[in-house]
Amino acid sequence: MNPNFYPKPVEEKPSAAPGVASDLVPITDGYLTEEDFVHVCKKCGGMMHAANPYGSKTGHHFFEKSFPDWRAKLIRLLN
Repeated sequence: MNPNFYPKPVEEKPSAAPGVASDLVPITDGYLTEEDFVHVCKKCGGMMHAANPYGSKTGHHFFEKSFPDWRAKLIRLLN
């Protein structure tokens, strides 16, 4: 497995260097981190698979509240 599989979040900014149109500046917050990604995958995986009768109940309201934030962070990461 590639240890550097996770995207590096950057933002395109105008460059001050002559002959360079833009610079890619690292983003430090507001994106889906690798730890967030693992958390979201576990949550979504639990929702997609058959319920464990001995496990905790799935809270659909949790997903309704969380999904817009996850989506915005994922878009920021991939843009």
